[in-house]
Amino acid sequence: MIDITRFRELILELQTKVNQESEEKINGCFLAVKEEHMVKKLKDKPGVLLCANYPDAEYDIENSDNRKEDNQVIFFICEKVSPGSETDEEELLHYAKLQRIMEALKRVLRQNEFCDRFSSGDKMRTEWEYSIFGGFNGLSLGLTITNYD
Repeated sequence: MIDITRFRELILELQTKVNQESEEKINGCFLAVKEEHMVKKLKDKPGVLLCANYPDAEYDIENSDNRKEDNQVIFFICEKVSPGSETDEEELLHYAKLQRIMEALKRVLRQNEFCDRFSSGDKMRTEWEYSIFGGFNGLSLGLTITNYD
């Protein structure tokens, strides 16, 4: 299982690297166990946020010679928006801004190994999100991070 304090450091590193690469910036990072936990942490935080779940881990007992563990992670790029406050055009442009940040995040993830013991998996799944965490819109990115003992 990924050491959770190291995972938090990785999220902060991702924020820094994405902010160096993208015109639009991530204003903060949050890590939570469940959606309800994230709702309490975010409340009305302003700006674009990078959020992630505490990773769930899977270890293959059948293949114990291969000392690796797959950790399921979901990253969110989101920003608080009051429902109905944007016109269709404003909403489209807002999602487009968040999409550019998500694309930068995916490029950073593809370019970098996390360190000697971590690597991102072969597949990433990106989904649009509406009114998550108590009113945030954005995108989510699901992937597997493998850590090796």
